Amino acid sequence: MSHRAAPLLPLLVTCVVTLTHSTPLIAEGKESTQEPLESTSEPFKPNALTLGGLLSCVRSHNPASEVARAELRAARAKLSFATASALPSMKVSGLLAPLPARRLLDYCVSTEDNRSVVVCPNQKIADDQRLDQIDGMGVLGRVTLTVTQPLYTFGKITHGKAAARAGVEAYEASLERAAQSADLLAVETFYGLQLGAQVKKVLRKATRNFNKFKKRVEKDLKVEGGKYTSNDLRRLVIQEAELKARGFEVDALIRQAEQGVRLSCEVDAEAKISLESGRLKALDHPLETQEALWEHARAHRLDLKMAQAQVLARQALLSKATADMLPDLGLVGALTYSKGTSAEDNPDPFANDPFNVFGYGVYLGLNWSLGAAELMSSREEAHAALDKALAQLKGAEQLAHLALIETYEQAKRRQAELATRKAAMRAAKQWMTSTFMNVSTGLVKSDDAVRSLSADLKASIEYDQAMYEYNLALTRLWRAAGVDLSTRLR
Repeated sequence: MSHRAAPLLPLLVTCVVTLTHSTPLIAEGKESTQEPLESTSEPFKPNALTLGGLLSCVRSHNPASEVARAELRAARAKLSFATASALPSMKVSGLLAPLPARRLLDYCVSTEDNRSVVVCPNQKIADDQRLDQIDGMGVLGRVTLTVTQPLYTFGKITHGKAAARAGVEAYEASLERAAQSADLLAVETFYGLQLGAQVKKVLRKATRNFNKFKKRVEKDLKVEGGKYTSNDLRRLVIQEAELKARGFEVDALIRQAEQGVRLSCEVDAEAKISLESGRLKALDHPLETQEALWEHARAHRLDLKMAQAQVLARQALLSKATADMLPDLGLVGALTYSKGTSAEDNPDPFANDPFNVFGYGVYLGLNWSLGAAELMSSREEAHAALDKALAQLKGAEQLAHLALIETYEQAKRRQAELATRKAAMRAAKQWMTSTFMNVSTGLVKSDDAVRSLSADLKASIEYDQAMYEYNLALTRLWRAAGVDLSTRLR
């Protein structure tokens, strides 16, 4: 009869840390004075790996953060533009064109009757600019400068800035979320490496115990003591092979996890990766109430922050769409300079096209778009977008609450299981110790010895796995509550 130890869970170290990024649903624009920084500053040391160091490394080498950081810069640019909308705007236009020769004729009072007006002597009638014939060519240059200072826009600028600012807040949350996107995988990797090291220790101890008993059986068979049979020895050989196979499995999983660390943290292939402490310990942190965790989640979960910022942005855009239906009032200053090298200005008020001008002025202007159909349509679209954002926020809160409930129950279950596994491990050790104290008397059969050794191995591995699962369950609960893992995992 062969007694196998409990198989290692697939979750042992499936941890090539894959960095992922999900593009958030966000409004237009955003702002902040400083980009969110990783709250852990513990240095990364491959030859003395700690959980805080691994989290710091994964965050600093996360490509998703670079994508989110670029999106944040674009959002801040939109906010800068929205802020500048309240400042004066300047428009400069100019032209340079050929100008046919146009000269004015001088008129004099006729000397014949002293009443009629005639062309003064020594002038050509063909030079009159009102005629079609062209005699000579010159250049016309004209520059116009217009400065507009918004005075009252019925909230267009204010609402535009509010939308852009909400957008920046959303992209800031997106950047922080991207930085933390691989945190859970890093935690699984680290605890998986510790679990692997601990399981290897358990396997080495079990192998030593099996070998001691195997030598006793071999010695009894050699002297024909009659306590054991050759089948007892064969059972031990089979069990020994099983232990070696499990050791190979653990070694392969550890190598896979180490390779994940190398890829994620850009560690040289020659560098050795080792844990500062290979001892896996259960997290020593009280389990908060579900209500307290939910309150924390509503205030700190990054996806909810993004959804809330989306709602604020859509509200501002709806207000702006309403304000677009009203006019803009502004103060306008204009300056014009024009010079024609081959033409004189015509004083005739009915044919006045000045070529040589210098003028300026300030006036109060009004700009009002009266496209009612387009404005109403834009407002309805903005209203629909706001309704959608509100529904998305409600859905995000429901999903977040469900995730918190699920992870909370899992954490409670793993906590209770850990206590049970600990009691089972102690009982198994006592059984094995009691059994082998009687081995020398010959009162213990090989089946009893193998069963006690297998039970001790199985209970020890399952207890280590229970610690691993409890740590991950508590970590997932913190993530569901919006807790930055680097503040609790050191």
